Amino acid sequence: MIRLTTFIWLALAAVVVAGLFHLKYEVQDQERALRQIKNETAAIQLRTQSLYAEWNQLNRPDRLRRMLAARARLAPVAGQQLREFSELPGNLNGDPNAPALARRPVRVAARPVAAAPPGGLISNRQ
Repeated sequence: MIRLTTFIWLALAAVVVAGLFHLKYEVQDQERALRQIKNETAAIQLRTQSLYAEWNQLNRPDRLRRMLAARARLAPVAGQQLREFSELPGNLNGDPNAPALARRPVRVAARPVAAAPPGGLISNRQ
């Protein structure tokens, strides 16, 4: 006959073995999740580096100067373009006798303006 203490020790050993197996598979799952996170982090870092390289390529001073010279025909401000604040149209200076600004026609941009991306202009996502 098996004594009671022997039975208790066998049951305790079985519980410990079952706990170790459970712990082993839990650790394997955690290691798999960690590998996946490391792979995703490496991919994000690679993408970030390529975006920095692209930004540096697009932001070269010689390229920007060429684009500016080709597209923008800017000239210094002439003296005839400057006005006094009191000469502005509308009721900007508090004059109740000045014509209302709303009576002037409003110019609309010829091309549509791009909207900001979802989440604002700067995103914290990486």
